[in-house]
Amino acid sequence: MPDSYPKFKAAVAQIAPSFLKREETVEIACSAIEEAGKEGARIIAFPESFIPGYPYWIWMEPPFAAARYFREFFKNSVEVPSFSTKALCQSAKRANCYVVMGMSSREGGTLYNSMLFIDNKGEIIGYRRKLVPTVAERTIWGRGDGSDLCVYDTPLGKIGGLICGENNMYLVKYALLAKGEQVHIANFPGTPLKPMAGFNDVIDLILRSHAVLGQIFILNAINFVSEEMKEKIFTTDGQREFYLYVNNGGASVISPRGVHLAEPVLNKEMIVYAEIDLEMIIEAKWASDCVGHYARPDVTRLLINEEKYLTHEIRKNAFNPMRENDQKEWDYLFKKLGDEIEKSGNKTLQSVFIKLCSKKYCKLTPMTLDSGES
Repeated sequence: MPDSYPKFKAAVAQIAPSFLKREETVEIACSAIEEAGKEGARIIAFPESFIPGYPYWIWMEPPFAAARYFREFFKNSVEVPSFSTKALCQSAKRANCYVVMGMSSREGGTLYNSMLFIDNKGEIIGYRRKLVPTVAERTIWGRGDGSDLCVYDTPLGKIGGLICGENNMYLVKYALLAKGEQVHIANFPGTPLKPMAGFNDVIDLILRSHAVLGQIFILNAINFVSEEMKEKIFTTDGQREFYLYVNNGGASVISPRGVHLAEPVLNKEMIVYAEIDLEMIIEAKWASDCVGHYARPDVTRLLINEEKYLTHEIRKNAFNPMRENDQKEWDYLFKKLGDEIEKSGNKTLQSVFIKLCSKKYCKLTPMTLDSGES
Protein backbone atom coordinates (compact mmCIF):
# COMPACT_ATOMS: atom_id res chain seq x y z
CA MET A 1 0.00 0.00 0.00
CA PRO A 2 1.30 3.50 -0.79
CA ASP A 3 1.89 5.96 2.03
CA SER A 4 -0.96 8.26 2.99
CA TYR A 5 -0.65 11.91 3.97
CA PRO A 6 -2.71 13.88 6.50
CA LYS A 7 -5.73 15.91 5.49
CA PHE A 8 -7.21 18.24 8.08
CA LYS A 9 -8.96 21.53 8.74
CA ALA A 10 -6.79 24.40 9.99
CA ALA A 11 -7.97 27.51 11.82
CA VAL A 12 -6.49 30.97 12.28
CA ALA A 13 -7.84 33.19 15.08
CA GLN A 14 -8.37 36.80 14.02
CA ILE A 15 -9.90 37.95 17.30
CA ALA A 16 -9.18 40.70 19.82
CA PRO A 17 -7.66 40.05 23.24
CA SER A 18 -8.82 41.72 26.45
CA PHE A 19 -6.00 44.23 26.29
CA LEU A 20 -3.45 43.89 29.12
CA LYS A 21 -5.73 41.50 31.00
CA ARG A 22 -4.09 38.07 30.92
CA GLU A 23 -6.79 35.95 32.57
CA GLU A 24 -9.58 37.42 30.44
CA THR A 25 -7.51 36.98 27.29
CA VAL A 26 -6.76 33.35 28.19
CA GLU A 27 -10.51 32.80 28.52
CA ILE A 28 -11.05 34.33 25.07
CA ALA A 29 -8.33 32.07 23.65
CA CYS A 30 -9.77 28.96 25.29
CA SER A 31 -13.21 29.77 23.89
CA ALA A 32 -11.74 30.17 20.39
CA ILE A 33 -9.81 26.88 20.69
CA GLU A 34 -12.93 24.96 21.68
CA GLU A 35 -15.03 26.67 19.01
CA ALA A 36 -12.47 25.70 16.36
CA GLY A 37 -12.48 22.12 17.68
CA LYS A 38 -16.26 21.93 17.32
CA GLU A 39 -15.86 23.12 13.72
CA GLY A 40 -13.53 20.19 13.06
CA ALA A 41 -10.23 22.11 13.10
CA ARG A 42 -7.20 20.08 14.18
CA ILE A 43 -4.88 23.08 14.60
CA ILE A 44 -5.46 26.74 15.46
CA ALA A 45 -2.90 29.57 15.23
CA PHE A 46 -3.03 32.82 17.22
CA PRO A 47 -1.41 36.19 16.43
CA GLU A 48 1.78 37.71 17.83
CA SER A 49 1.64 38.56 21.54
CA PHE A 50 -2.06 37.72 21.66
CA ILE A 51 -1.64 37.31 25.40
CA PRO A 52 -1.86 39.92 26.88
CA GLY A 53 -2.05 42.01 23.68
CA TYR A 54 0.56 43.61 21.44
CA PRO A 55 2.30 46.72 22.88
CA TYR A 56 1.34 49.16 20.12
CA TRP A 57 2.37 52.16 22.23
CA ILE A 58 6.07 51.47 21.55
CA TRP A 59 5.59 52.75 17.98
CA MET A 60 3.87 56.00 18.97
CA GLU A 61 5.95 57.46 21.81
CA PRO A 62 9.58 57.86 22.88
CA PRO A 63 10.84 55.00 25.09
CA PHE A 64 10.74 56.92 28.39
CA ALA A 65 7.19 58.09 27.76
CA ALA A 66 6.08 54.60 26.74
CA ALA A 67 7.67 53.05 29.84
CA ARG A 68 4.57 53.92 31.90
CA TYR A 69 2.72 51.03 30.21
CA PHE A 70 5.44 48.48 30.87
CA ARG A 71 4.53 47.57 34.47
CA GLU A 72 1.07 46.31 33.51
CA PHE A 73 2.43 44.57 30.44
CA PHE A 74 5.05 42.81 32.57
CA LYS A 75 2.56 41.71 35.24
CA ASN A 76 0.21 40.30 32.59
CA SER A 77 2.84 38.40 30.62
CA VAL A 78 2.88 34.59 30.81
CA GLU A 79 5.23 32.26 32.64
CA VAL A 80 5.76 28.75 31.25
CA PRO A 81 4.36 26.65 32.83
CA SER A 82 1.65 28.46 34.79
CA PHE A 83 -2.09 28.49 35.45
CA SER A 84 -2.49 30.34 32.14
CA THR A 85 -0.70 27.66 30.10
CA LYS A 86 -2.57 24.93 32.01
CA ALA A 87 -5.91 26.47 30.96
CA LEU A 88 -4.78 26.60 27.32
CA CYS A 89 -3.64 22.98 27.49
CA GLN A 90 -6.96 21.84 28.94
CA SER A 91 -8.87 23.55 26.13
CA ALA A 92 -6.55 22.03 23.50
CA LYS A 93 -7.27 18.58 24.94
CA ARG A 94 -11.03 19.15 25.05
CA ALA A 95 -11.00 20.40 21.47
CA ASN A 96 -8.62 17.64 20.26
CA CYS A 97 -6.74 20.49 18.60
CA TYR A 98 -3.12 21.58 18.28
CA VAL A 99 -2.57 25.18 19.42
CA VAL A 100 0.15 27.67 18.48
CA MET A 101 -0.19 30.66 20.79
CA GLY A 102 1.52 34.03 20.38
CA MET A 103 2.29 35.59 23.75
CA SER A 104 4.59 37.75 25.80
CA SER A 105 6.42 35.36 28.11
CA ARG A 106 8.23 36.20 31.33
CA GLU A 107 11.45 34.66 32.58
CA GLY A 108 12.72 36.35 35.74
CA GLY A 109 12.90 40.08 35.05
CA THR A 110 12.94 39.80 31.24
CA LEU A 111 10.09 39.45 28.76
CA TYR A 112 10.26 37.58 25.47
CA ASN A 113 8.07 37.70 22.37
CA SER A 114 7.16 34.02 22.23
CA MET A 115 5.29 31.13 20.64
CA LEU A 116 3.80 28.27 22.67
CA PHE A 117 3.12 24.92 20.94
CA ILE A 118 0.50 22.62 22.51
CA ASP A 119 -0.58 19.22 21.19
CA ASN A 120 -4.09 17.79 21.03
CA LYS A 121 -3.52 15.84 24.25
CA GLY A 122 -3.02 19.06 26.16
CA GLU A 123 0.77 18.81 26.49
CA ILE A 124 3.26 21.62 25.83
CA ILE A 125 5.54 20.32 23.05
CA GLY A 126 7.46 23.54 22.44
CA TYR A 127 8.13 27.09 23.51
CA ARG A 128 10.31 29.50 21.55
CA ARG A 129 11.38 33.13 21.76
CA LYS A 130 11.74 35.64 18.94
CA LEU A 131 15.39 35.85 17.91
CA VAL A 132 15.49 39.60 17.28
CA PRO A 133 12.81 41.99 18.59
CA THR A 134 12.02 44.43 15.78
CA VAL A 135 13.13 48.08 16.20
CA ALA A 136 11.07 49.56 19.08
CA GLU A 137 10.23 46.08 20.38
CA ARG A 138 13.74 46.02 21.88
CA THR A 139 12.48 48.38 24.60
CA ILE A 140 10.08 45.60 25.70
CA TRP A 141 11.48 42.15 24.86
CA GLY A 142 14.80 40.33 25.12
CA ARG A 143 16.39 38.13 22.44
CA GLY A 144 15.98 34.39 22.00
CA ASP A 145 18.55 31.89 20.70
CA GLY A 146 18.78 28.85 18.45
CA SER A 147 18.09 26.31 21.20
CA ASP A 148 14.32 26.53 20.64
CA LEU A 149 14.28 26.97 16.86
CA CYS A 150 12.46 23.66 16.41
CA VAL A 151 10.15 21.74 14.12
CA TYR A 152 7.66 19.40 15.82
CA ASP A 153 6.77 16.04 14.29
CA THR A 154 3.01 15.54 14.71
CA PRO A 155 0.24 13.47 13.09
CA LEU A 156 -0.62 16.64 11.14
CA GLY A 157 2.86 16.93 9.70
CA LYS A 158 5.99 18.75 10.83
CA ILE A 159 5.01 22.05 12.42
CA GLY A 160 7.15 25.12 13.03
CA GLY A 161 6.72 28.85 13.30
CA LEU A 162 8.28 32.31 13.24
CA ILE A 163 7.21 35.62 14.70
CA CYS A 164 6.64 38.73 12.57
CA GLY A 165 10.01 40.03 11.26
CA GLU A 166 11.61 36.60 11.64
CA ASN A 167 9.64 35.70 8.52
CA ASN A 168 11.95 38.08 6.67
CA MET A 169 15.11 36.34 7.95
CA TYR A 170 16.13 34.10 5.04
CA LEU A 171 18.55 31.87 6.90
CA VAL A 172 16.22 31.33 9.84
CA LYS A 173 13.40 30.34 7.49
CA TYR A 174 15.77 27.95 5.71
CA ALA A 175 16.78 26.44 9.07
CA LEU A 176 13.18 25.36 9.68
CA LEU A 177 12.87 24.02 6.13
CA ALA A 178 16.10 22.06 6.61
CA LYS A 179 14.53 20.47 9.68
CA GLY A 180 11.63 19.26 7.56
CA GLU A 181 8.95 21.89 8.24
CA GLN A 182 5.67 21.31 6.35
CA VAL A 183 3.18 23.54 8.19
CA HIS A 184 4.48 26.99 9.09
CA ILE A 185 2.77 29.37 11.52
CA ALA A 186 3.58 33.03 10.90
CA ASN A 187 2.13 35.47 13.39
CA PHE A 188 2.03 39.26 13.27
CA PRO A 189 0.77 42.08 15.50
CA GLY A 190 -1.67 43.67 13.07
CA THR A 191 -0.92 47.02 11.52
CA PRO A 192 -3.84 49.45 11.95
CA LEU A 193 -1.37 52.36 12.07
CA LYS A 194 -1.04 55.02 9.37
CA PRO A 195 2.75 54.60 8.95
CA MET A 196 2.08 50.91 8.22
CA ALA A 197 -0.68 51.45 5.65
CA GLY A 198 -0.51 48.73 3.03
CA PHE A 199 1.87 46.55 5.03
CA ASN A 200 -0.63 43.70 4.98
CA ASP A 201 0.08 43.41 1.27
CA VAL A 202 3.80 43.17 2.05
CA ILE A 203 3.16 40.41 4.61
CA ASP A 204 1.05 38.52 2.09
CA LEU A 205 3.76 38.84 -0.57
CA ILE A 206 6.50 37.60 1.78
CA LEU A 207 4.48 34.62 2.98
CA ARG A 208 3.19 33.53 -0.43
CA SER A 209 6.74 33.67 -1.77
CA HIS A 210 8.00 31.63 1.18
CA ALA A 211 5.26 29.03 0.70
CA VAL A 212 6.38 28.49 -2.92
CA LEU A 213 10.13 28.57 -2.26
CA GLY A 214 9.85 26.31 0.81
CA GLN A 215 7.07 24.04 -0.51
CA ILE A 216 5.04 24.46 2.69
CA PHE A 217 1.62 25.45 3.99
CA ILE A 218 1.43 28.72 5.95
CA LEU A 219 -1.08 29.80 8.58
CA ASN A 220 -0.89 33.59 8.73
CA ALA A 221 -2.23 34.89 12.07
CA ILE A 222 -2.61 38.68 12.48
CA ASN A 223 -4.03 40.57 15.45
CA PHE A 224 -7.39 42.33 15.29
CA VAL A 225 -7.75 45.66 17.12
CA SER A 226 -11.26 46.05 18.54
CA GLU A 227 -13.00 49.33 19.37
CA GLU A 228 -12.43 48.58 23.06
CA MET A 229 -8.68 48.16 22.43
CA LYS A 230 -8.66 51.34 20.35
CA GLU A 231 -9.96 53.33 23.33
CA LYS A 232 -7.27 51.87 25.61
CA ILE A 233 -4.33 52.18 23.23
CA PHE A 234 -5.01 55.46 21.43
CA THR A 235 -5.75 57.79 24.34
CA THR A 236 -4.36 61.14 23.10
CA ASP A 237 -4.98 63.19 19.99
CA GLY A 238 -1.43 62.44 18.86
CA GLN A 239 -1.93 58.69 19.28
CA ARG A 240 -5.30 58.76 17.55
CA GLU A 241 -3.56 60.29 14.55
CA PHE A 242 -1.74 56.97 14.18
CA TYR A 243 -4.91 54.88 13.98
CA LEU A 244 -6.10 53.46 10.65
CA TYR A 245 -9.03 51.09 11.03
CA VAL A 246 -9.15 49.94 7.41
CA ASN A 247 -5.84 48.04 7.77
CA ASN A 248 -7.13 45.79 10.55
CA GLY A 249 -6.32 42.04 10.49
CA GLY A 250 -5.46 40.09 7.35
CA ALA A 251 -5.40 36.44 8.49
CA SER A 252 -5.06 33.82 5.74
CA VAL A 253 -3.99 30.28 4.85
CA ILE A 254 -1.56 29.69 1.97
CA SER A 255 -0.75 26.53 -0.02
CA PRO A 256 2.70 25.34 -1.26
CA ARG A 257 1.75 26.80 -4.65
CA GLY A 258 1.44 30.27 -3.12
CA VAL A 259 -2.34 30.20 -3.56
CA HIS A 260 -4.72 31.32 -0.82
CA LEU A 261 -6.72 28.46 0.64
CA ALA A 262 -8.37 31.13 2.78
CA GLU A 263 -8.23 34.68 1.45
CA PRO A 264 -6.93 37.48 3.74
CA VAL A 265 -9.72 38.84 5.92
CA LEU A 266 -9.69 42.55 6.80
CA ASN A 267 -11.71 44.62 9.27
CA LYS A 268 -13.61 41.65 10.65
CA GLU A 269 -13.23 39.67 13.86
CA MET A 270 -13.54 35.95 13.11
CA ILE A 271 -11.85 32.54 12.95
CA VAL A 272 -10.59 31.72 9.47
CA TYR A 273 -10.73 28.07 8.28
CA ALA A 274 -9.13 26.13 5.41
CA GLU A 275 -8.69 22.50 4.39
CA ILE A 276 -5.09 21.28 4.16
CA ASP A 277 -3.94 18.24 2.18
CA LEU A 278 -0.26 17.49 2.79
CA GLU A 279 -0.05 15.57 -0.49
CA MET A 280 0.17 18.94 -2.24
CA ILE A 281 3.74 19.15 -0.97
CA ILE A 282 4.77 16.12 -3.07
CA GLU A 283 4.35 17.86 -6.43
CA ALA A 284 5.86 21.08 -5.07
CA LYS A 285 8.97 19.16 -3.94
CA TRP A 286 9.16 17.37 -7.30
CA ALA A 287 9.59 20.72 -8.99
CA SER A 288 11.98 22.29 -6.49
CA ASP A 289 13.09 20.86 -3.16
CA CYS A 290 15.21 23.67 -1.77
CA VAL A 291 16.70 21.48 0.98
CA GLY A 292 17.10 18.41 -1.25
CA HIS A 293 17.65 17.91 -4.97
CA TYR A 294 17.44 21.66 -5.71
CA ALA A 295 20.18 22.54 -3.20
CA ARG A 296 23.93 22.81 -3.83
CA PRO A 297 25.67 22.14 -0.49
CA ASP A 298 29.02 22.03 -2.29
CA VAL A 299 28.49 25.73 -3.08
CA THR A 300 26.49 27.09 -0.12
CA ARG A 301 25.34 25.57 3.14
CA LEU A 302 23.79 26.80 6.40
CA LEU A 303 25.25 26.51 9.90
CA ILE A 304 22.56 26.23 12.61
CA ASN A 305 23.66 26.96 16.19
CA GLU A 306 21.32 25.25 18.66
CA GLU A 307 23.34 26.18 21.74
CA LYS A 308 21.36 27.69 24.61
CA TYR A 309 23.00 30.88 25.86
CA LEU A 310 22.91 31.36 29.64
CA THR A 311 23.88 34.38 31.73
CA HIS A 312 25.49 32.17 34.37
CA GLU A 313 26.76 28.67 35.03
CA ILE A 314 26.67 26.87 38.39
CA ARG A 315 29.48 24.45 39.21
CA LYS A 316 29.38 22.53 42.48
CA ASN A 317 33.03 21.42 42.26
CA ALA A 318 36.18 23.54 42.21
CA PHE A 319 36.83 25.38 38.97
CA ASN A 320 38.89 23.39 36.49
CA PRO A 321 39.54 24.86 33.04
CA MET A 322 40.24 21.37 31.68
CA ARG A 323 37.14 19.36 30.84
CA GLU A 324 36.96 15.97 32.52
CA ASN A 325 36.30 14.31 29.17
CA ASP A 326 39.64 15.63 27.92
CA GLN A 327 41.62 14.40 30.97
CA LYS A 328 42.94 11.16 29.44
CA GLU A 329 43.96 12.89 26.21
CA TRP A 330 45.88 15.59 28.09
CA ASP A 331 47.56 12.98 30.31
CA TYR A 332 48.68 11.12 27.23
CA LEU A 333 50.04 14.23 25.50
CA PHE A 334 51.94 15.42 28.57
CA LYS A 335 53.43 11.96 29.12
CA LYS A 336 54.53 11.78 25.49
CA LEU A 337 56.04 15.27 25.70
CA GLY A 338 57.88 14.29 28.88
CA ASP A 339 59.30 11.17 27.24
CA GLU A 340 60.60 13.17 24.28
CA ILE A 341 62.22 15.77 26.54
CA GLU A 342 63.87 13.01 28.60
CA LYS A 343 65.28 11.42 25.45
CA SER A 344 66.72 14.75 24.36
CA GLY A 345 68.88 14.93 27.50
CA ASN A 346 68.30 18.69 27.63
CA LYS A 347 68.40 19.55 31.34
CA THR A 348 66.90 23.02 30.80
CA LEU A 349 63.87 21.63 29.00
CA GLN A 350 63.51 18.94 31.69
CA SER A 351 63.52 21.58 34.41
CA VAL A 352 60.94 23.76 32.62
CA PHE A 353 58.70 20.74 32.02
CA ILE A 354 58.80 19.69 35.68
CA LYS A 355 57.89 23.23 36.76
CA LEU A 356 55.05 23.31 34.24
CA CYS A 357 53.62 20.07 35.59
CA SER A 358 53.85 21.39 39.14
CA LYS A 359 51.49 24.28 38.35
CA LYS A 360 47.95 23.63 39.57
CA TYR A 361 46.35 24.42 36.24
CA CYS A 362 48.56 21.90 34.46
CA LYS A 363 48.97 19.26 37.17
CA LEU A 364 47.15 16.53 35.31
CA THR A 365 49.04 13.54 36.75
CA PRO A 366 51.90 13.14 39.25
CA MET A 367 54.51 12.97 36.50
CA THR A 368 58.28 12.87 37.06
CA LEU A 369 61.29 12.55 34.85
CA ASP A 370 64.20 10.25 35.50
CA SER A 371 66.38 13.21 36.37
CA GLY A 372 66.41 12.73 40.12
CA GLU A 373 63.86 15.56 40.57
CA SER A 374 60.24 15.03 41.61
